Amino acid sequence: MHSQPIVAKDRIRLKHFDPGYTGGLDKEKAKAKTEKLCRRLGELQQLLYANSTHSVVLLFQGMDASGKDGTVTTVLQHVNPIGVEIANFKVPSSEEKAHHYLWRISKALPRYGNIGIFNRSHYEAVLVERVLGIATRKEWSQRYEQIVAWEDNSVEIFPAPESRRASGTSEGTTRES
Repeated sequence: MHSQPIVAKDRIRLKHFDPGYTGGLDKEKAKAKTEKLCRRLGELQQLLYANSTHSVVLLFQGMDASGKDGTVTTVLQHVNPIGVEIANFKVPSSEEKAHHYLWRISKALPRYGNIGIFNRSHYEAVLVERVLGIATRKEWSQRYEQIVAWEDNSVEIFPAPESRRASGTSEGTTRES
């Protein structure tokens, strides 16, 4: 495994990073490598869809005009669009505000066999609140902990259909002893 080029040990300041960093790849080699990896993603999507016991979420986080949409277009160029579900997370709707902030994320998780594209994410609210000073350190730290716990448990919360059948439960029900 290759080591990452940056290890964050202190506060990160963008002015300390070279925006021209390429990791030693020139533009043509990077395009060729991207094309090869995008084709491989298309192959893996076919296996994901055929198996239908897992789903994958590709999360794109960035400011407006940061290239999220263009990146999605490039990365998914060899993927069958029928197996892709896209969710955009902007300002929460009144319905979304009436629920826990992770409710809309749970609702947008892709069905088994599909790839979910999250344009922005559940980290957005925490980032904005932290940067703008809207929430206290305790509040945003608690939200980060909730997000990690939710991500760790999402496999248990949403078992594959075969798992529900094997355990004797149906979708939306729980088995009681």
